[in-house]
Amino acid sequence: FLDLHYLYALAMAERDGPADRLFEALEASPGNGVVTGLARGLLAHARRDYVNAAVALGAVRPYLEQVGGSNVQRDLFDRMFADSVRRMRMDRPLLRQAA
Repeated sequence: FLDLHYLYALAMAERDGPADRLFEALEASPGNGVVTGLARGLLAHARRDYVNAAVALGAVRPYLEQVGGSNVQRDLFDRMFADSVRRMRMDRPLLRQAA
């Protein structure tokens, strides 16, 4: 769980090399795909790619309990998903009209 928070911090600090290597390590590690989906969504959010962030985070939302952490920590991912959807709509005029 801490790896996901660290990944987001690296990406927000625009330390792309270390962030990409950590993502690749998370992706290659055995375990559930929820961590990989969260990692993909966090990277996309930090890089202001809100469409892909919303898709990745939205796909794993029903399974967040599988990664552990507290309710507050899991709530952070829900909030990031909501933020991605909001920003995605702001960036896309047609989506704003449909909302």
